[in-house]
Amino acid sequence: MTIKAYIVRGISDLVAACPYTIVGKKILRNKESIKDKYRPIATQQEQQILQRVKLGRNIALIGVFCPFFWIALFSGASRDFVYFNAMHSGIVIAVGYVILIKGRIDLVRYKKTKRNQEPERFRTGDVLRPLTVGAKKPIKEVDCADL
Repeated sequence: MTIKAYIVRGISDLVAACPYTIVGKKILRNKESIKDKYRPIATQQEQQILQRVKLGRNIALIGVFCPFFWIALFSGASRDFVYFNAMHSGIVIAVGYVILIKGRIDLVRYKKTKRNQEPERFRTGDVLRPLTVGAKKPIKEVDCADL
C-alpha cells in the first residue's frame, strides 16, 4: 500500500469513528449481520495491533474535537490564541495519525508473515486435488480462493 492509501484509509477511519456515522450505521444495519457472523477470529497479537490503531484514531479525534480550540474559536478570542490552539490541535491530530499509520503498517506486515508461515496447501490460490479412489482422473479441482 502506498502512503496515499494509508492516508485515505486513516481519513475513512476517522469518519467511521464519528458518532453520527456510527448511529446512522446502526439504524441502517440489522443487529445481526452476515458480515459479523463470518468475521475471522483475530490472534492476540493482531488484537494488540488493532488496539494501537484504535488508540491512534482516538488521539486524532481528541485533536479534532479539542474543546480549547473550539471555545477559543467561537468565543471571539484573539487571532494569535486561536492559531496557538489550532497548531496544538494539529500536532495532536498528527501524532494520532502517526500512531494509526504505524499500526496499519504493522498489521499488514503481521498478516503477510502470518500468511507466509501457513502450510503451502492452505494458501490462497493453491489448488487442492481430492483423493481419487478407483478413478482415472481427479473428480474436481478445488481452488482455495473459493473456500
